[in-house]
Amino acid sequence: AYFSVQMPRSWNKGPLTARFVWSHAATSTSFGVRWEVYAIATGDGENLAGISWSAVPRVTDSGGNTDHLYISPESPALAPEGTAGDEDLMSFYVGRQATDAADTMAIDARLHGVFIYYTTNAARDN
Repeated sequence: AYFSVQMPRSWNKGPLTARFVWSHAATSTSFGVRWEVYAIATGDGENLAGISWSAVPRVTDSGGNTDHLYISPESPALAPEGTAGDEDLMSFYVGRQATDAADTMAIDARLHGVFIYYTTNAARDN
């Protein structure tokens, strides 16, 4: 999945972390899912070509019950690619790393949402 958000002025330009909200259909065994996230910060007038996706924080979570909602643990810190600035557009790629040994679920995982956490250095964005 790809999505973008405009970061608030109060963001301190530091690392981000993520938690993944997901579910799965019926399966009898092996409920491990390995999620990954990438981020790129792009500001006004910056070149979109030649920016590569950042280092990939990964997190493993386990399901178990059909059609129940699961929220993963928080990912390791993610330093976005690009030079972060006030109100940058932050583009994210979120995926499942199904080839990882920790990902043991043989069916599709359904991604419902992603929590993105960041630190602020101001109480307001004005």
